[in-house]
Amino acid sequence: MQQKEEQIGLLAPPESGAEKSRAGRPKSGTEAERLDLLLDAATTIFLKEGYGLASIARIARAAGVSTRTIYEKFPNKGALLIAVIKRLVVSELTKVIENGVLDTCTPEKALTTLGTIIITRVTSPDAVSLYRLGLTEAQRIPELAEKVCQAGPMRTEDLVAGYLASQVKRGTLEIDDPTKAAQLFISMITDAPLRHALFGLAHQIEQRSLDLHVQSVVKLFLRGSQPRDK
Repeated sequence: MQQKEEQIGLLAPPESGAEKSRAGRPKSGTEAERLDLLLDAATTIFLKEGYGLASIARIARAAGVSTRTIYEKFPNKGALLIAVIKRLVVSELTKVIENGVLDTCTPEKALTTLGTIIITRVTSPDAVSLYRLGLTEAQRIPELAEKVCQAGPMRTEDLVAGYLASQVKRGTLEIDDPTKAAQLFISMITDAPLRHALFGLAHQIEQRSLDLHVQSVVKLFLRGSQPRDK
């Protein structure tokens, strides 16, 4: 049991003397900026070395901080990977939905905004690489794969479902199951573009094509979800 916990990163290894003597945090920048620098370094190391070979010590060196500083923010390597995924995939979506700005838009405009954010995020080079990483680690560390899924795809579904549910209450949409509807919407938005990206063909898709894709998905989705008298 202890061996599996260490593999997943649930147990934090003690710092060496050299690591303790290193500067604990960058000397300049706000806390948010320092966190961004740390997550930048973690992203680079995870993508370069893979989850299994990446170490907190290696990430600390790349970020210019001590391992203690990282463990003050994240209890283990798995939690750090989850933070990387959340920032990369759902942070922008979370802000847009939770700040209430979409409630001032029509469902068509709001869903177009959500679709554009989702497709832009999930087909970014780093997100695609992390997606591949998650698939690679799924069989070796299923517990980690489940957490990655919860942090990325499932969190995205929850956010979109929350928006759809709010619109059902407002009477702008008629949907029996917002969660199922969110899953269908996200699948229609991401399926073809993500498949191209996974096979290294993202460069063949122009931004105009992505915009038209999102618009067509939104129109199709709304045909089945708007009140009949609209």
